[in-house]
Amino acid sequence: SKNKLSELQLRCQNLAKLVLYRNSLTSAGFLRDLPSLTELDLGRNMLTALDAQISDWNPLLLKVFLYENRLTSLPLLRLPLLTDLWLDNNRLSTLGPLGFLPSLERLQAKNNEIQTLASPIAASPLLQVLELAFNQLQIEAEPARTVPHYPRLRRLQLNDNPFV
Repeated sequence: SKNKLSELQLRCQNLAKLVLYRNSLTSAGFLRDLPSLTELDLGRNMLTALDAQISDWNPLLLKVFLYENRLTSLPLLRLPLLTDLWLDNNRLSTLGPLGFLPSLERLQAKNNEIQTLASPIAASPLLQVLELAFNQLQIEAEPARTVPHYPRLRRLQLNDNPFV
C-alpha cells in the first residue's frame, strides 16, 4: 500500500488477504488469479468499475473495502460469505441491487451521490449496519419507505441527506 501502482499482475492461488490501498489502480482484473482471497482492500485507488466476474474469481471474500475510488456502479454480486462491504467516498448515484449477499452485516456507502436505493439493496437478512450519510437521498414521508426492511438492523445512518 501507499505506492503508485497503476496496474498489477498476481498469480497466488493461496493468497487470503490483499491490501493495496492508496495506489493508482484503475482496474481490478488481477483478481481473476486469486481464488482464495478472503479480504480485499482497494481503498484510495482510481477504480471506476468492478469486474462483474469478481464473484466467480473470488467466491471466498469476507471483507471488501472499496472506499475512496471513482466507482459509479457495482455489478450484481454472489458472495455468500461476505460480511463487510465499504463503498464510502465514491461516485455511486444508485445503491443496489447488489445481489446475493446472505452473510452481509455491514454496508457503508457514505459520501457518494446516491439518490435512490434498490428494494432490497441486497439479499442480506443479517444486515446490522447500514451507513448512507452524506448522499443525495430524497426521503419523502418516512424513512421506512425509502430504506428496505432488515430485521437485524441495529444502526442506520442517514444524516446529511436532503430530506423532502
